[in-house]
Amino acid sequence: MTRVLPTINDLREFGVALRRENLDLAAFAHGMTPREYAEARRKAYVELAALATAANPASCRQRKPRIAPPGGLLTSAQAAAKLGCSIKTLNGHVAAGDLRYVIIGKGTKRPRKMFADSDLAEFIANQTRKDEPCPSTASRARRSSTSSSESTVIAFTAAPKPRPGVKPKR
Repeated sequence: MTRVLPTINDLREFGVALRRENLDLAAFAHGMTPREYAEARRKAYVELAALATAANPASCRQRKPRIAPPGGLLTSAQAAAKLGCSIKTLNGHVAAGDLRYVIIGKGTKRPRKMFADSDLAEFIANQTRKDEPCPSTASRARRSSTSSSESTVIAFTAAPKPRPGVKPKR
């Protein structure tokens, strides 16, 4: 069964009915918290909407049924849900060229991007990584060479040699 939505005229009639039936909830608001008042007002509107819809069901518009995307393509929201990320992250992968998409329609200002399951599977395969140990923490073999370094140890308080070609300090 399709859901019937009230029109703007129906909503105006509800407001008139509220005043006509003297259902002004402000009179009953004494002693109520703002949340209780809002809930009571919402219930009154729902009841009047049900009465108006039952009285004149032809005046309410019916929502068009959604058409499934062609070829089993997924929308951005569905693709993001399949990948387990947000739509913003999905759009970032699209902008970087990491994820392929299909443009549906002829619009140029805001192309409608749809995603094939095969493209999502390829993206997942390309993004799959295997962690390798960090080279700095990996165990190294001891170097075996005959090189030796020539360095001298100097005292911390010893004065360094002046560099050649530098002006002497005054």
